[in-house]
Amino acid sequence: MELDHRSFLAILLRVGGFRHAADPNAAPLWLDISQSELAILCSLSRTSVGAFLGKLEADGLAGIHYGQIGVLAPAALRAAQTRQARRQ
Repeated sequence: MELDHRSFLAILLRVGGFRHAADPNAAPLWLDISQSELAILCSLSRTSVGAFLGKLEADGLAGIHYGQIGVLAPAALRAAQTRQARRQ
């Protein structure tokens, strides 16, 4: 079973403490979690998580460092998740 972007975004937001509404003025938050650990939470391969995060990083919504994942724009990630949900 392949996880869609909406579910991935929901898990990333939940891990960052943004399960419900994200404050539009929320500061970027760096999570002490590796791509491998996030992959386990999502039931995905590390490669798939890396691909999702790469797209988010290119859009300026997430950051990737060794052993850390940055939620750089929580409100924008929540909006992206909402847009995905409306398409389905």
